[in-house]
Amino acid sequence: MDATQNAAPAKPGTGLGAGLGAGLGAGLGAGLGAGLGAGLGLKPQHYDAACALPSSRTSGLWFEVHPENYLVEGGPRLAWLEAVRERHPLSLHGVSMSLAGPDEPDVQHLERLAALCERVQPALVSEHLAWSVLDGHYAPDLLPILRNRQALTRLERRIDQVQERLQRRIAIENPSHYLHLPGHEWEEADFLNTLARRGAAAAACCWT
Repeated sequence: MDATQNAAPAKPGTGLGAGLGAGLGAGLGAGLGAGLGAGLGLKPQHYDAACALPSSRTSGLWFEVHPENYLVEGGPRLAWLEAVRERHPLSLHGVSMSLAGPDEPDVQHLERLAALCERVQPALVSEHLAWSVLDGHYAPDLLPILRNRQALTRLERRIDQVQERLQRRIAIENPSHYLHLPGHEWEEADFLNTLARRGAAAAACCWT
């Protein structure tokens, strides 16, 4: 029997609030990103100010960047990122892995991300529970999925694949929803909790 058959669909009345504590306990509470306090999004215009701040190794301050802006082998932007990393922890928050899409993850993208992780040793790496690629064509948005058994199996395999290459656990963020898709088998929190509990390499799931 397919292992997904053991996961029960959502019951009426369950929702995001019902599963929030359990999901965080399965993910961030288990040590992923432990010790981080308040974080800020790092933009190029902030580089000088970030480097001028006292080291935040004990305060918990950290900076988040989209790794897609730094998947290069050199240059001033990467040099600035490394300079910030010397003083503050970094979080790499990806927006283009398309974990939930029909296409397999882009191997070259994953290799470049792995190289960046090796270079800056981020405190946290995260991606979205969404898709944005179809037949090699990229959409300019993070698109939602049907929360069903097929999606659960696909995401579990994709997350394991990414984590194995990066040699680290990743956090998964639910995307914003701009429309309602009929046919879900789980409420969002229940789906994320199930995903977080599945397998030895289960990712942390974060809600926004």
